[in-house]
Amino acid sequence: FSLRAFVGMLSSLVRGRTDQVTISLFLGVAWVPIYQAGAKLGEMFGLFANQLGDALIPAAAHLHASRKTSAVRRLALQGMRLTALIGMPVYLGMAFQMETLLSLLTGEENVSLPAKVAGQLALLWFFLIAVTQSVFQSVFFMCGRERELANMAAGEAAMNIALSVLLISLFGTVSSVIAASLAATLYFALRHRLPLASRELGVSQLELARQLIGRPALLAMPMVGWFLLSDGLLAELPAGPWVGLVVNALAAAILSATSLWFGGLTTAEKARGAALFNRVLKTSKPLATQPAS
Repeated sequence: FSLRAFVGMLSSLVRGRTDQVTISLFLGVAWVPIYQAGAKLGEMFGLFANQLGDALIPAAAHLHASRKTSAVRRLALQGMRLTALIGMPVYLGMAFQMETLLSLLTGEENVSLPAKVAGQLALLWFFLIAVTQSVFQSVFFMCGRERELANMAAGEAAMNIALSVLLISLFGTVSSVIAASLAATLYFALRHRLPLASRELGVSQLELARQLIGRPALLAMPMVGWFLLSDGLLAELPAGPWVGLVVNALAAAILSATSLWFGGLTTAEKARGAALFNRVLKTSKPLATQPAS
C-alpha cells in the first residue's frame, strides 16, 4: 500500500510540475510566468475543491475496515456529487472573472491573451481533476483499489509528459502544454476512472455524468445569467477591479447558495446542514460573564 501511495503522490507531482520544465526547454524561461499566473488560479481552485476528498479519507478507511460496502458507496457518491455541486459555481465564477483575477495576481492592468487562455485551460483542468478524482480516488484508495488508481495516476502522468512535448513542438505555445495536461486527464477520466466509478458505485456512467456535470451546470445558470448582465449593471460603480470583483462574488454566492439549497440538496442534507449551521452559531456566541467570587 505504501509503495502504491508513493507512486500516486509522485505521479501527481510529475503531472503538476513538469509543465514549467517543458516550457523552459522549448520556449524559454521568459514564458514561464505566463503559465504560472494561470496555473496559480487553477491551484487555488484545486485547494478549495479538494478539501472534501481529503476529509473523507478517515471515514472511508473506517467503513472499509468495518466491511460496510454500501456505506462506502454512499459516501463516495455523495462526496463526488457535493464536490461537483459546490465546485461548479466556483469554477464558473472564476472563469467569468478570469481577467480581473489575473490582473490582481500579476499586477498588470492589461492581461495578455496567452495568459487569459492559459488561465482558462488551467482552471478547467483543475475543475476536471476535482470532479473526477478528488473524492473517488481518496475514498477507494483506502478501500482496496489502490493498485488500479496508482496505475491510472502513473499512466496519466506519462501521457501528460508525452503530449506536452508533442504539442509544444507542434504549436510552440504555453497553452498547448496546459491543453496536453487537460487532454490526458480527460482521457483517463472517460476511459478509466468513470467506468471504474460506475462499477464500484453501481451507477451508470450516464447517471454519473448527469450528477457530476449536468445538474451542477443547470443549477449554476442563475449565476451565469448574472455574470452575463453584470457588466451593464455595474457600469456606474467606482473604478477599480476590487469593487466589481467583490460585488460579483457576493451576487454569485447568494444565487449559487439559493440554487443549491432549493434544487441541489436532499431533505436529509438540508437537515444536516441546518443542524451544523445552528451548532456554529451556538459556539460563536460569547460566553456569559462569570460572576465575581
